[in-house]
Amino acid sequence: MGNTKSGALSKELLEDLKLNTKYSEAELCAWYQSFLKECPSGRISKEQFEGIYASFFPDADPTAYARHVFRSFDTNSDGTLDFKEYIVALHLTSSGKTVQKLEWAFALYDVDGNGTISKNEIQEIVRSIFNMISCEDQKNLPEDENTPEKRADKIWEFFGKDDNDKIAEGEFIQGVMNNKEILRLIQFDEPQKTALKLSVVSLTLWLNMSVSCRSVVYWRRCWRIISTRSTSSRSSSLRRISSCWVFTSRSFCLSAKALRAWGMMR
Repeated sequence: MGNTKSGALSKELLEDLKLNTKYSEAELCAWYQSFLKECPSGRISKEQFEGIYASFFPDADPTAYARHVFRSFDTNSDGTLDFKEYIVALHLTSSGKTVQKLEWAFALYDVDGNGTISKNEIQEIVRSIFNMISCEDQKNLPEDENTPEKRADKIWEFFGKDDNDKIAEGEFIQGVMNNKEILRLIQFDEPQKTALKLSVVSLTLWLNMSVSCRSVVYWRRCWRIISTRSTSSRSSSLRRISSCWVFTSRSFCLSAKALRAWGMMR
């Protein structure tokens, strides 16, 4: 999947990501450095991914849903997310075209990866999302949608399927595009739909803000040391920390962009 362990992106991977996402070379390079800071192996494990979700839903159980989202992002099924998978997921869920987002939604609901969706798979995903909704919020749902089974039944009925039928990808995408009610049902309303949009944005914030904060601490420590040195030795020390400060600023900028994206999606 590219140069995931070295200090710089491979030219081939960089060009691939520039071609297939909306991100610039500077953004991709800065994100890659953040990625390696938090994931020195060049990969995000399933446990790390679940931990990110857990931090956003301390009063609920997002484990099952996080695993499904992780599976849908792990395109080569190796049990980890490398940098390419992370960036492509970020692009698709935050700024991808409608069809691309629905392709990802289909992959999310296609639990066994056989190219079709069954009613049981619809129920499994809906149930995992309900686990992240407080009992109080569930009480405010419409009567015919206030349990995972009812919500799954309603989705299935919109597609006009019998219990043992299957939904193919093209049929799923066309059905959702033609019926806003299906779209609402598969993504949920507030506050539930927020859960569907936190995945990669929260990961972006986690990577960039943690690196930024650590860099600020390091920068301040260096500055205190430099201030005690003689004038002749300050110059080389200042050059070394300047690169740290530039990267810190980039990380904060990327974090701000992620926050704006989150705000637009809410």
